[in-house]
Amino acid sequence: MAEKKEIAEKKVKKNNLKYLVVAIIVIVLLVFIYIKYSPQKSEEVTVASVNGENITLTELSKAYDSMPDQLKLTTSKKVLLNQMVEARIIYQEAKKQDILVDREEAEEYVRKIKLSGGFTDEQFSELLSNQNTTEEEVIIQYIKQLTIQKFLNETIISKVKISDNEVREYYNENKDLFKIPETVTVKHILV
Repeated sequence: MAEKKEIAEKKVKKNNLKYLVVAIIVIVLLVFIYIKYSPQKSEEVTVASVNGENITLTELSKAYDSMPDQLKLTTSKKVLLNQMVEARIIYQEAKKQDILVDREEAEEYVRKIKLSGGFTDEQFSELLSNQNTTEEEVIIQYIKQLTIQKFLNETIISKVKISDNEVREYYNENKDLFKIPETVTVKHILV
């Protein structure tokens, strides 16, 4: 009887081992399938493509999250994405026409921002950290923004000529647009 019990225990152990091996194989397969077919960080979700350059959901979200809360009230992610696409198109055209701002100009611009704001390097870094960005990312962003600004100035704005007579004529025809209604501002009411 003890022999039968021992044989039964061996069969149970053998069956348990089989179930354990099958369970491990199933888990490994599920992990493999999850890794293979789930979106990975290296395969970012593209929300727009501008002449072969992708704008990812991560880029869009980071740009949106770095916006001041007041601006978020009036700007949706869709509007921001359209602005990013327009900026990318203009930047690409500026590169094509070789109208670029170099890194040194962007770094100088960032230095001026620090000085005008009265920020120390540590305070500026902390401010950027609160906006989930780095000084390097800011410099790269300013290279692009200043390039766009330079491109627009050289190709469009510098070619627009408006005479004093045209300004005066526009003002005279649209005086209502320039009228500011009377307002009253109460700063303190004493009761």
